[in-house]
Amino acid sequence: MARSAILFPPTPGVDPSPMTEANSWTPLKTLTDLLALGVFQRNIWVGGGQNEGYSGEVTGTFDVEPWIPFGIDNRNTSQISTFLNTNGGTLVCQWRFLVRVSNAAINVTPVIYNISATANATISGQAACSATSDAYSGTDQQQTIVLTIPSNALNFFRPKITLAGTVAAGYQYWVTAVADLFIET
Repeated sequence: MARSAILFPPTPGVDPSPMTEANSWTPLKTLTDLLALGVFQRNIWVGGGQNEGYSGEVTGTFDVEPWIPFGIDNRNTSQISTFLNTNGGTLVCQWRFLVRVSNAAINVTPVIYNISATANATISGQAACSATSDAYSGTDQQQTIVLTIPSNALNFFRPKITLAGTVAAGYQYWVTAVADLFIET
């Protein structure tokens, strides 16, 4: 077998002898993209921390500080999601939140904000948490939230929370958020 056939597997039904973009480079780029998605986008810290609590004295929606933007480039006619859907895999973008409060009178609900669209992102799986366990073993202290990836767009996201309940002086909450972008078959 020729060395080029090993490095650049030919597309079925295409003559493998000429080294063209159609039969060699495009499949290699696709495989490299899939590898990068599967390996390099796991457990990406996007905000928060467990060392210092946030004030739980006022209800509302707040940024999880500090934070870094998490970008997803799905331009070129939804290149990422369309490719995966037609080839048997599903692109999953999930965020995992660790949440705790100092007093069960308050509760925290994770939110993912789309910076590019200046609006909350479409998500599922979020729940209000009023658990106080330092070990994050209470109800809804470990949440996995699925983000719907917008089509044909470059979007940046950041973590937020909504604080509700009976707030009082001295109450605090803690939040950490990590993001995953991977292929699930």
